[in-house]
Amino acid sequence: MRLVSALSLLAAALPFVASTATGSAGSCKQNEFWYSLQNCCLPSGGPPTPPSPPPRGVSCPTGYYWGQQQSCCVPTHSPPANPPTPTCATGWRWYSADQHCLPTTTPTVPSPPRPSQPYRKRGTSSCKNNEFWYASKNCCLPVGGPPVTPSPPRGVACPTGYYWGAAQTCCVPTHSNPPTPTCPSGYNWYSSTQNCLPTTPTPPSTPPRPSGYTFYKKRELRAWDSQCPASLEACPVGLTAGDYECVDTARDLESCGGCVSQGKGRDCTAIKGAFYVGCENSRCIVTSCVGGYEVSQDGESCELL
Repeated sequence: MRLVSALSLLAAALPFVASTATGSAGSCKQNEFWYSLQNCCLPSGGPPTPPSPPPRGVSCPTGYYWGQQQSCCVPTHSPPANPPTPTCATGWRWYSADQHCLPTTTPTVPSPPRPSQPYRKRGTSSCKNNEFWYASKNCCLPVGGPPVTPSPPRGVACPTGYYWGAAQTCCVPTHSNPPTPTCPSGYNWYSSTQNCLPTTPTPPSTPPRPSGYTFYKKRELRAWDSQCPASLEACPVGLTAGDYECVDTARDLESCGGCVSQGKGRDCTAIKGAFYVGCENSRCIVTSCVGGYEVSQDGESCELL
């Protein structure tokens, strides 16, 4: 009879043992990091083998890949605290509820569940008396700014009449209908990131040519350029002479400032430690880094802490 009772107690305890072993930050290996958004451990730098592509009609932003087990996009590195919105490819938009990018032309986002109270669209009417609606970020801001304004990240500045919005991860105005942003001396305003960055860029180092590099004659390049729109540049593709693609080198992440395949420009996605990066006016702009790194003074790279 005692044996039966002991077995019964052991069987009752098994569910509790299983529930506590579902995983936590301490369960990750040395080459993994804890991703709290999906409650799982992920390999630092991404999986060792190329991951499977996302389903048709879905894409992942820069610094993310499709996680088969999670059925969503997951990061290659541990994201910083309060990370900015992931950057999707042109023509795509990030949806935080689904954790992936969807085409902007096909609004196939599932409708949110109806709240118990009548739905009221968030807008100007949702702001308090001492607040104003900032349409650029779809949020209410305090008139005149907060009592204590947070400092922007290293290498970033805000223009006159603006301050660093920690929740928005960009510069926001102190009043409605703000003037044209005027940055401090030595800084330029970048509308894509809504902040001021140093005007003196660091010239990118020219990468060595691979052993199979194909030489392209200037006559061939001029012929290709004539096939591209005026705002785009013809960049050779692969190692076969004659193959090229039209690239907006002023904004393209992988050929920022020139054709990387010709030893020009810079691949912004290859910046070590960068979490949120963009290409603005032919210059790589880093606004946040993964854990253990910080944005450099010129805003073009990440430095070890």
